[in-house]
Amino acid sequence: TDHPQFIACKEGSIYYNSTNPNPNVLVGAIVGGPDENDDYVDDRVDFRKSEPTTYINAPFVGVLAYFAANPNFS
Repeated sequence: TDHPQFIACKEGSIYYNSTNPNPNVLVGAIVGGPDENDDYVDDRVDFRKSEPTTYINAPFVGVLAYFAANPNFS
């Protein structure tokens, strides 16, 4: 993590508005995904497509947890 210290909500705007690569990368999260034409551009300003959220990731993690707890499920 490049910025382990606390960053308040408004202080994050310099990163949000930057065209530099993300200083912190979250690996493995599911993002909103492509639009109705199946187009996807990884752009932090288009947060509806590029933001990992709990309501997107929680169901997937729940299913994986179920299968991990029930390895003989068929």
